[in-house]
Amino acid sequence: MGPHDQVWHLHHGDRVVASLHVTEADFPWLRARVEPAPGFDAVAPLLAEEARLADAIDGDVTAEWEAARDRVRAATRLSRPDGRDVREYLLHVDGSEAWWRCGDEGAGAGR
Repeated sequence: MGPHDQVWHLHHGDRVVASLHVTEADFPWLRARVEPAPGFDAVAPLLAEEARLADAIDGDVTAEWEAARDRVRAATRLSRPDGRDVREYLLHVDGSEAWWRCGDEGAGAGR
């Protein structure tokens, strides 16, 4: 399965609230088309705020963005196409587009 056939899932509680259909793999980032599912509205404002703050970062990461990132992480869970949860991830969702990276390579905002 190539990266463009992958579907990752965003969870809130015990529900899948979005399917992330990978459109581009540019290590360490993946980009995807967001397919919202029932329950997505519960996390959409958190995701929008994080993306807005990440987009506004000009050089140095801000405490405001870090707090927004932490709220997203506390409210969501990301799983790989094989169903395994991702332990560490940095996720941005802006409308119908998502981009994220996994692992321990740091938590800069990136874009």
